[in-house]
Amino acid sequence: LFKKYVPWDLVEKANESELSVRFKNGSLLELYGSENEQTLRGREFHGVVFDEYAQQGHNVFTEIILPTLATTMGWVMWIGTPQGRNQFWEIYDKAYARKGWGRFMLRASESGLISAEELAIQQANMDEAEYLQEFECAFDVPVKGAVFKAEWQRLKEEGRFRKMEYDPDLATYTSWDFGVADSTAILVFQVMPAYGEVRLVNEYENHGVPLEHYIAWVKGLRDKNGQPCRFRAHFGDPSGHSRNLVTGRSIIEDLGRNGIPMYARRSWKKDQIHAAKKLLNRLIVSDSCTRFEQCVMNYRYTWDENKNQWSEEPFHDEFSHMADSLMYMSVNYQEQAAPKTEIEKKLDAFKRKMSPALSQKFYSG
Repeated sequence: LFKKYVPWDLVEKANESELSVRFKNGSLLELYGSENEQTLRGREFHGVVFDEYAQQGHNVFTEIILPTLATTMGWVMWIGTPQGRNQFWEIYDKAYARKGWGRFMLRASESGLISAEELAIQQANMDEAEYLQEFECAFDVPVKGAVFKAEWQRLKEEGRFRKMEYDPDLATYTSWDFGVADSTAILVFQVMPAYGEVRLVNEYENHGVPLEHYIAWVKGLRDKNGQPCRFRAHFGDPSGHSRNLVTGRSIIEDLGRNGIPMYARRSWKKDQIHAAKKLLNRLIVSDSCTRFEQCVMNYRYTWDENKNQWSEEPFHDEFSHMADSLMYMSVNYQEQAAPKTEIEKKLDAFKRKMSPALSQKFYSG
């Protein structure tokens, strides 16, 4: 592309091996790959174009490029194809309201760059969501290989992603995915057993903060009357049973000591996914839970080129934590029409009897 579009009468030197062109006025045009972000540090950029930004790490811009552009008063441009509501969507969404920013969407059906006949051929040979993403710049479709693609699309089509308020009369539960180097994600559910209805009413995700921060967030939740939320039970990541080498206690023990008793049932990933799909088929989600929507749409399997098939377990990235929190709720809380197993009956009994005092005794031994 350099050779095709660069005005060569202005070029002083071109280096194909380094993918760079130096112009006679001293300007330098270079190509970099973002997969090795460390090579981008310490450089003086006056302008940067991110190509296929949806496939790049979100920290490349904020941690590496942005500080450089602040010193040079430089500019930046993002281009690419949507892949769900990830960092590319966030940039596009915020651009409309930011002073000095602009955004532009070029759909294949509107651009005239591809004939209607060719688009019809592509649409006939592609999954609808895939076509909308690749040719129509659709951000609101799950990415390729999305684990919960069918369930999420059904949820949206049935109007189960809508405005909803916390109901102080319903049983309330939290579900946690713990992170040390990664993020910690908390989801807040309410259940109406008589109708088999489960609602997701709140969400929270953060990283780099101590456990006390999340404890304060949960304890700070209030109902519409300004009263502290009353929780039936808290479910979590079984890794929280691991003891800290400094304190000699586990995360779950520390939560119990702070009035947040937690039950963390061990299960296989495939069973967690199966349980989450069942829950999503009847789940109602508050439209304020936008991060949850983003994570469910982007939680995906990866394609194995050697085996020519999707991976057996989902890819672990920034979207995994809230998806894991959904799965921990799904495997721990089960309201089923079919007769319950002895294990499920014991779990129900545990939930009915759950209280801070009982749980603290249970986990502290």
